[in-house]
Amino acid sequence: MLHFTKPSFNHLRLYFHQIRAKSIRPYYKSRLENDDIVDSYTRKRKENQEDRLQLYKSKGQHLLTNPRIIDSIVRNSGVGPEDTVLEIGPGTGNLTMKLLEVAKKVVAVEVDKRMVEVLGTRVSESGFSDKLTVCVGF
Repeated sequence: MLHFTKPSFNHLRLYFHQIRAKSIRPYYKSRLENDDIVDSYTRKRKENQEDRLQLYKSKGQHLLTNPRIIDSIVRNSGVGPEDTVLEIGPGTGNLTMKLLEVAKKVVAVEVDKRMVEVLGTRVSESGFSDKLTVCVGF
């Protein structure tokens, strides 16, 4: 007959920390002898984490990233070369970039200043700066 005992809180906490320590510990350090590879890997990983934006659910933020859906939205919207488009919440500008290719002008209203910076950088690099007006909400 099996006998089970109820683990104490301290036992569970210790077990959790042991599992967490094993999962955090990099597995590749023992396998790789070249420290340059490990350093470049960790450096790239830190750079990617800095590039990512934390999305706020309280603001309803999500990013539209599927290019097929973006194309479908632009195609079905009927936006033409003489139209001005009002976009609420452009985010990082995935849909905005397609709208700038099609429309005469795009007016974008964004609440998050971090997203405005990313959007401004993308648009200036693509050469559509004259077609976009960004209003920072509050």
